[in-house]
Amino acid sequence: MKKNKTVLFIIVIISLVFIVSVVMALYAFRPSEKNIVEVVQDGNVIYTFDLSQTKNQTITIKSTDGKSSNTIEIFDGKICICDAECPDKICMKSGFLKSDSMPLVCLPNRLIIRFGD
Repeated sequence: MKKNKTVLFIIVIISLVFIVSVVMALYAFRPSEKNIVEVVQDGNVIYTFDLSQTKNQTITIKSTDGKSSNTIEIFDGKICICDAECPDKICMKSGFLKSDSMPLVCLPNRLIIRFGD
């Protein structure tokens, strides 16, 4: 009988950990309500946009060494990296910036697009 209680206790603990993890993940990846976006290169903010007031546009940002570039697009109040001269292009595959906890990052070009304050 004691073995059954131990197994039940372990199942309850694992279930609670799972539920708490799911709730935390949903909270962390919820869409941001912020409209201010910062484009940061090498730790310096080079652009700041208010997505609610910025018209559709495309901006090309050269890397600090000048050998490559990223093209960012603002469209319908959203921002994404639409073209990149980096080997893996993971930044392009990230899509539009949605969450405070998941910025758009291009590591080879040292570029970060994130929600600001």
